[in-house]
Parts: sequence; C-alpha cells; structure tokens
Amino acid sequence: MQKSRLWVVINVEALSKIDPDSTIFKSAGDLTMPTGAVSLAYGRVHAARHCRAAAELPIGDESMENNIYKAPESQLTTASDNHTELASRVRRLVAAFIDGLTIGLVTLPLMYFTGGFAGIATGEQPSFLYSLGIGMIGMVIYFAINWNFLSSAGQTIGKKVMSIKVVTLDDQLPTMGNHFLKRYAVYFLPGQIPVAGQIFSIVNILFIFGPQRRCIHDFAAGTKVVSCG
Repeated sequence: MQKSRLWVVINVEALSKIDPDSTIFKSAGDLTMPTGAVSLAYGRVHAARHCRAAAELPIGDESMENNIYKAPESQLTTASDNHTELASRVRRLVAAFIDGLTIGLVTLPLMYFTGGFAGIATGEQPSFLYSLGIGMIGMVIYFAINWNFLSSAGQTIGKKVMSIKVVTLDDQLPTMGNHFLKRYAVYFLPGQIPVAGQIFSIVNILFIFGPQRRCIHDFAAGTKVVSCG
C-alpha cells in the first residue's frame, strides 16, 4: 500500500510558539510526513521564533545594540570648516586708508619742512634716496604706532576699526621677524622707486581682487587678512 504524503501549511505565528524539542518532532517517525518535510518544519519553527524575537524589539530600546538582525549602521560625520572668513575688499581698503592717514600725519609735515614739496610746482620729482628715506621713516612710524596691536592681535589701527586682522595661512598669529617685517617692507619700500614703484603699488592693490584676496605683500609674507567680528 502506497503511503500518501501529508502536506501541512503551518502558520508562522503558531510555529513561533512551538518548542522545537517537543515530542511532535521527536515522534516524527510515526507520522506519515516524509523525513524531509519534518526537517523543513523544524527549520521553520526556528526561523519563526527568531523573526518574532527580532520583530518584538522596540525601536530605541537598549537591546537593539545586541540585535543580530538589525541592519548595519554607519556613523556619518560632517566635515567642519575650520577656515576663517576672508576680510572683504571694502574693509581692507578702508583700513589701509585709515592707516595711511595716521602715517601721513607725520610724514607730510616732515616732507614739507625738508623741501619734499619744493619741486612739485615745477614738476620735479624728489630724488630716489630722499623718497626711500621718507618711505623708511613712514615704515618706522607705522610700526611704532601699531606695534602692540600687531604683536598681540595681528591688527593695525585701521584693521582694528574695521574688525579685520592679519593671520598666517594656517590662521595663526604672524610673528614680527618672519611675517610682518617682510609684509610691510614689500608694502612700503618698492613704492618709493620713481615710476616703477608707483606701478608696483597699483598692481599690489589690484591683487586684492583675485580669488584669494591677497596682495603681493601677503604672498611675500605668507599672510592673509580675515574678519574677526
């Protein structure tokens, strides 16, 4: 007599409540179900119990940390921008104008009393040595007025008024020897050369309209000007 096969559709919820070690499987040999079907049913019981255990874990519960069924997580980190904001061109130009006035309050009277304006009426230019000397005096006056501001905060009077400051390319306070002396030597002295010096000074200012907003004296000293307020 040919044994008929018994196909059983088992509810997942019911399977999850069955003990896999119960006698229903131990006595499977007495059933008319094929051995393969018994093994399949046994496996489904295990799967159903695991699925139910995973589904019953509440979201946000601490047990989720040990849940082997949850999807892998990855921590997303947002790269922070540590770079400071470059000072606007208008602020830099206004600051330079204020600093120029502070120097002019000393150099212009000095030039007047030393005959620096004597040849203006006739179109004569002061000698190169005279212009160079005035430029060096202006530089000394500039440092004398702004030394404390520059050494403590990277600022001059004009920059302090406009809330901007000079920093290195890695946003550190510049030093006098490695940065400021180079910066202002390039800023002041070439402009004292007749004709070529004036052209250089204009080009130096125009460099501020580049994408980095750095003048030639900034490139020479490895500095930039940023906002600080």
